[in-house]
Amino acid sequence: MAISETDLFCPTCKGYVHPFLEACPACGAARRSHVDDVVGDPDLGIAAVVADPGTQRRITHIINGYALTAPRLNLPRRTGLEGKREPDYAIAEATGMLAGLLPLRAYGCPPTPAAPVDVVLATTTDDLEARGHRDRAVRLRIPLAGILGLAAPPSPSRGLPGWSGVRFGGVTTVRTPAVPTGSLIVTYAADRSFSQLSVQNRPGITSAKARADFYATFGHWLGLTAAAAAEHRWTAIGLRRYLAEIGLGPAVPEEEAAGAGAEAQPSVRAALEALEELRAAGLVAEDEYRRKRAEILARL
Repeated sequence: MAISETDLFCPTCKGYVHPFLEACPACGAARRSHVDDVVGDPDLGIAAVVADPGTQRRITHIINGYALTAPRLNLPRRTGLEGKREPDYAIAEATGMLAGLLPLRAYGCPPTPAAPVDVVLATTTDDLEARGHRDRAVRLRIPLAGILGLAAPPSPSRGLPGWSGVRFGGVTTVRTPAVPTGSLIVTYAADRSFSQLSVQNRPGITSAKARADFYATFGHWLGLTAAAAAEHRWTAIGLRRYLAEIGLGPAVPEEEAAGAGAEAQPSVRAALEALEELRAAGLVAEDEYRRKRAEILARL
């Protein structure tokens, strides 16, 4: 079953929800998990959603809209985008522009989660980073593939009414949110559990402030970027290892993980690359391509 862009966002609060979760972490609205679909075919089609011409036009609009503004803002230099496929690069570029537009007040950054920190957000190929506003030192690094939810509450001061935790496999992990207020709240996997980062406008008369809809817009594109990163990740390392990595499944024994990395990965990667070349040359039909790709990934 191919996934659509709509499937990645909560119909109630409009926040991004990881495709494997059974409820929105922000508002608790129930939804269908796609983890069983990945068991049948690891390719959910998220890359196709990103590459859709309509999506690309919207991305181009954002890049054009911020292209004149971004260079004047002394954005952190983003690295690691070389070699990414063009659709992935475009969405990463748009997300990076939005991320670095202005300094924000952040909550939930270690080592003192309760203390607010002034940061500038940045994206790399694999991570969302909160960097110090002045020194640009990385205060927090969140793997994009580990983002489980993104919420932009309409009333930040009221936090997340209806918060119900992370629900997967019929089990709900509930705890008091570490960051109950904010204009954008990121729920992410951390140490086989989950944690949160909240950002909002910096206080003060002279501080640059984002409009309320900025956070929803940024959350939407960051969500699409995170979903694509997640699909790349579970395709590369296998579903069981990915679920364990983000705390939604049991740990994979080290010897099994090491064996998969040492033996399966090189042959799988070579087979996938060969299949992609055949597809690009028009030598394999789309349905055959998807079937063969699933067979290759089943070796993981």
